[in-house]
Amino acid sequence: MTVPTAKYLRISEDPHDERLGVTRQNEDLDERFRRRGLPIPGPDDTYNDNNISASKFSRKPRTEYRRLLAAIEAGKYDGGVIGMAVEDRTHRQTLELAEFINLCREHDITPITPYIEYDPNDPDQVSMWFIKVRFAEAEVEKTSRRLRRQRLQAAELGELNTGGRRRFGFVGSGKQRVSLARALAEQEAAREAAARVVEGDSLRGIVNDWNERGIKTSTGGKWNTRSLRQMLLSPAIAGLRIHHGKLQAEPAKVKVGPKQWEPVAPILDRETWEQVRAILTDPSRTTTVGGGQPKYLLIGMVWCGVCGARLRCKMQQHGGKGQVKRYLAYYCPSYHVTRNATKLEDYLLREFFDALQAEREAFGDAARSVSNGDPIGPLRDRQAVLTGLLDRLEDKVADELIRPATAKRKRAEYEREWDELESKIAQYNSDRVRFYVPRNVKQLWPDYSLDRRRAILGAVFKRVRIVVDPQGRRDGFDENAVRVVPLDEMPA
Repeated sequence: MTVPTAKYLRISEDPHDERLGVTRQNEDLDERFRRRGLPIPGPDDTYNDNNISASKFSRKPRTEYRRLLAAIEAGKYDGGVIGMAVEDRTHRQTLELAEFINLCREHDITPITPYIEYDPNDPDQVSMWFIKVRFAEAEVEKTSRRLRRQRLQAAELGELNTGGRRRFGFVGSGKQRVSLARALAEQEAAREAAARVVEGDSLRGIVNDWNERGIKTSTGGKWNTRSLRQMLLSPAIAGLRIHHGKLQAEPAKVKVGPKQWEPVAPILDRETWEQVRAILTDPSRTTTVGGGQPKYLLIGMVWCGVCGARLRCKMQQHGGKGQVKRYLAYYCPSYHVTRNATKLEDYLLREFFDALQAEREAFGDAARSVSNGDPIGPLRDRQAVLTGLLDRLEDKVADELIRPATAKRKRAEYEREWDELESKIAQYNSDRVRFYVPRNVKQLWPDYSLDRRRAILGAVFKRVRIVVDPQGRRDGFDENAVRVVPLDEMPA
């Protein structure tokens, strides 16, 4: 009778997916199976968690390990042998080890490593196994404690967190280091993206443009909206640092020599970064209408004057045999209204440009008042101070400078003030959008992407609805049938 076998491979860090560690583990286990005269597990019986930690601090689930446990519970390896690289490679938590040993006992499974074989029913062997894993677990906990203290100290000093992947626009270090020329080119691209967001372009439009132009991410891959958003929201791009989700009061710093640190040169100035952040984190910001990306200029902005439904857009035809005309039309889902799309868009754009020109002086005054005395800056500065106070509370308790009850009360006060500041900042978001309309928008309009055009119109139409009444011919256009209606007067 063939004995069922399986093997589990795991290593914590393999950022470049070279798989050298798990390959060595696989070869050692195969040799162990051969020496014991057991069948070598095939691909379906090999469970591989590469680049995934087994500690309790890991944020990545060990998917393959959970799949192995499910296979054991299903009886796939009853009476068989399961190979593991090293005891503390498979388990770095005693609770997980206890679960695994109980499963091995229930299903008569023998765990082996390249050097030792365990009997799950032998108390001495099980105790030795627990001791090895507990030592590994304790070492992880001590390392984590040291790293937390190191990061807290770095945050207090304003040091930039240089771990992980190279940031877009930065030279980087070690194997990830790139030329200064490439870093400067990336910085120019980042400033371009920020300016386009402020002017109303969408992340999707920028991503499509960058990928067509061959602009790569810091790892050499293609951009998507998520990666672009993360890059633009990163405090490091403005020479700032974040710790525990809170902005630090001091600028970020980089090491330039032994015990020598210099402030990070920001790619974006603080005001521009705050503007981009206000736009991208605005809760009311939407990128889709009806579940898909809009393909037409006025989708979601024009409404039926009879039933109040949003108008849709598609190709229509008009006329009899031999005189059929095809045209793009906005139409009511219940067909109360159908209007020529080109004529409706041209009319609304003329009205928009005329209104914009008439109010340009008011727009300019409002924009200057915001830029000359940015109300968000001081609020963010106070949040950074609160962050430092929150981070130091634990140290004060540890040094017995304040009692835990006092620290708890202070934490509640600081967090309440933080929330109040965040609410005030949110109030500026929607008001700022309208000031991003460029002064020469009419001249620039033909060169704008559909996303940027929609964003500009949306900023103007956000408090009104364009209602089309059922007057005139279906393929014609009647200016008197288009009304601007405040939101509170729209049908429910």
